[in-house]
Amino acid sequence: MLWYHEALDPFIRLACRRAEPRNPYWKTSMSAPSDLGQTQVPPPETALDDAWAVASAARIVPLERSVNFRDLGGYRTQDGRRIKRGKLYRSGDMSGLADNDLSYLATLGVRTLCDLRSTSERTRHPNEWVGAQAVRYWARDYEENFGDLRRLMMQASMTAEQARAAMIDGYGRAPYDHSASYRELFLRIAADEIPLAFHCTAGKDRTGVGAALILEALNVPRATIVADYVLSDDAAEGIQRLRPGESEALARRLAPGVVRELLRADACYLQAAFAAIEAGHGSVSGYLSAQLGVDDRMLRRIRSQLLE
Repeated sequence: MLWYHEALDPFIRLACRRAEPRNPYWKTSMSAPSDLGQTQVPPPETALDDAWAVASAARIVPLERSVNFRDLGGYRTQDGRRIKRGKLYRSGDMSGLADNDLSYLATLGVRTLCDLRSTSERTRHPNEWVGAQAVRYWARDYEENFGDLRRLMMQASMTAEQARAAMIDGYGRAPYDHSASYRELFLRIAADEIPLAFHCTAGKDRTGVGAALILEALNVPRATIVADYVLSDDAAEGIQRLRPGESEALARRLAPGVVRELLRADACYLQAAFAAIEAGHGSVSGYLSAQLGVDDRMLRRIRSQLLE
């Protein structure tokens, strides 16, 4: 469901501190270097209100047997254009869809589905949408490296702070660990294989970073991108409902505060991904070019297809 790594890079530890002057979504309450706590607060009465109004929970389609399915269309870009609706969809796990779900999805005309889950995830829960409809399907074979968290999750003594640190570390590494998946997303969009949907298990972590990269490429304000990301908090209960056995096993083994950190869509997590990108490439555009091979020509093509 998630991905983690053993070591926390120093700049990731400081990601939330560095974000505060640029993004008023967060209020810092740090009393020690090990305290990674950031509390999400409502934005002030400024132009950021528009980001929260557009990125509302009403975007999430209440499918019976999936979670966090929503259209990325409608967001305004910094130059005044908008993303076309009905072109890009992000979602959580799409295995085990109900008949009503399949009927609804058929009306969307999705041509391409990019499955960001690992090989073992796909083996345990095959994607049934692809078999039911004529959809181009892409996935890659890989296995998650849970690193130190796998060991920690087997211990009842695991703390919320340790879980939070692992999440921040994972997000900092995600743009690189999953660059092959993100490269494919951009290639498929540039090839006009739209409408396109992409998903992982929760539709929050791997999918969340991928959605943020696409929105950045389309020149959507960072505040709106973060507002879209935190909508996944509304899906946390649904994730636990669809996988009751796994959720109950997790709850028996870990403290409620630990589970909360693993499932939440905290703005600080996404900022760790941006901090890693900016530390390595100076900007998201630098990352897109160097890491994903998205050049100016491809960007113009993508923007012409997705913006109005």
